[in-house]
Amino acid sequence: MADAKLTALTEDTAPTPDDLIYTVNDPDGTPASKSARLVNLASSHTHPTVTPPGANGLLSGGDVSWVGNLDFVVSAATYRIAGTVYASAQTNITLTAADGSNPRIDIIAVNSSSAAVKIDGTPASNPAAPDVDPLTQIALTFILVPTGATVPSGVTTDSMYEENTEWTSASSTSGVRVNLASLNNPFAGTKDIEATAVVANDTITLTKPGSASVNLANYNSLILFIRNKAAWPNAKSLSLVWLSGATVIGSVVTLKPGNFAMDNVNFTTYQQIVIPLTSFGTAVPVTALRFTVTGSGAAIGFYLDKIFLLGGVPTITLPTNLMRFLGNWSPTAAYALNDVVSLKGVVYIAILANSNVAPGSNPLTWQAIGADLAGGDLMDDAAETAEKFSEHIFAGSGITVTELANGDAVSVASAGGTSGLTLIEKKIFTADATSYTFSGLDGNTDGVYKFIFKIKNNNAATSFYTLSPNNITTNQAWRSCTTNVGTAASTSGFSLLYVCGAEPGTLGVGECTFHAACTVNSVALNRMMRGNYSYQTAGDLTITDYVALWTESSTNITSFVFLSDHADGLGNGSEVALYKCAQS
Repeated sequence: MADAKLTALTEDTAPTPDDLIYTVNDPDGTPASKSARLVNLASSHTHPTVTPPGANGLLSGGDVSWVGNLDFVVSAATYRIAGTVYASAQTNITLTAADGSNPRIDIIAVNSSSAAVKIDGTPASNPAAPDVDPLTQIALTFILVPTGATVPSGVTTDSMYEENTEWTSASSTSGVRVNLASLNNPFAGTKDIEATAVVANDTITLTKPGSASVNLANYNSLILFIRNKAAWPNAKSLSLVWLSGATVIGSVVTLKPGNFAMDNVNFTTYQQIVIPLTSFGTAVPVTALRFTVTGSGAAIGFYLDKIFLLGGVPTITLPTNLMRFLGNWSPTAAYALNDVVSLKGVVYIAILANSNVAPGSNPLTWQAIGADLAGGDLMDDAAETAEKFSEHIFAGSGITVTELANGDAVSVASAGGTSGLTLIEKKIFTADATSYTFSGLDGNTDGVYKFIFKIKNNNAATSFYTLSPNNITTNQAWRSCTTNVGTAASTSGFSLLYVCGAEPGTLGVGECTFHAACTVNSVALNRMMRGNYSYQTAGDLTITDYVALWTESSTNITSFVFLSDHADGLGNGSEVALYKCAQS
């Protein structure tokens, strides 16, 4: 190649993958000239593997037990909030005294300050649980505090050991290695069970007095407090099993460091252990509980105290369909339904499970839901999100975007006039429904309406959805062109204004523009609608483009009815938004 200045060369404004690039490698000061194709330069760049941080939720611990009055103990917990893992220590929590006039619902939670906390509800004749901030808190349980009460409502217990007078205690060591009424280091009251250098097959048994039985179906959890004297060998554990007389009932549960959030290096305080009764695989009457030391290795020592059965303190389980905020999109990650990612300043939600499908490349896989203005942090101001998202969409178009004064909507206006796009109403369905009405409209003034929707069909049959101006279904015509992925297009026509379809249990997504004014510049006009929608069918995808006509030019539109032809067609989680675009 002849010597030439780089700036003197003719610029290639449309390089192709086969174009050659001149490269120089200089190992140890010995230049070696080579050529490389653009396509090979691109393939030499590899993307790092990204492991999504996962959804909000408990990773271990976080169990809540009632210990008397309005006092609760929260086990040590490890949990994730907004992609960050936190740990909170075992915490005693006392609820605020009951209101003298009305009941109240409180929540016990963990937060992003690595603490277990109480969230006081508001006393009312029909109280509601207080709000929990999903960006900083995870709810563990809720408690109903009745009017003037000194104990919570609905809590039931059966005390098995506290002062060695509750259930009858016994040990296989005949008091040699186990003291059933030790006065050393009790957690509650004056006594505890002290085990000193116990070995494999040593047992401790608690038996319901008077040959009585207890029905485990009436309780949720077995609660006990344990304090270790030293670290346990890896192979050592306590096996817990229920008995009916001498017969083992259900499954054996193993208690050892790491199980039920038990800490093997805490020798100074009692640890709360909460074992769900479902772990035992039985819910029938029993008469006794037996602890057995198992495993090889050195002897172990511990204290046991305040052992009881607990019912009525609910555990809050996060739904499995929550959105997971996973940061920047990665081509190497596998994404599930409702995963949320950021790419090029826009936040997207997955509407289908996918891998290596870039957000923005396929509207059937990802749906844009907002702007990412902080390198992956979602905005908590909905209007600001919509404003910035619209700015991204309309960048360079001469259209300006502004947040309206009420903070609830966004106006999108062109540089040359007063036309704008304004959110009228957004409906998110929290229960299955058949229809929804947008009212209080003025089609002649608003001019053009824009509908955007995501439909979840919870009916057992395929459902179709119509848009009826003023709830009128006459003088209407509809034509479509439908394509199933991988098959030829087909056309169809109907006499209603269809906007979407969805098969049982699947999503339908789409949008449409409705020209609503019946008179423009003193000219009477029929109303027209243009739109598209997509939905899953038999494991494939259906894509439909359509145009519709309402041959009526005298009635002003004051409402729209969004209607499913089947009950529950507008399933829980469906969303419908209506915008207006006034014409100047």
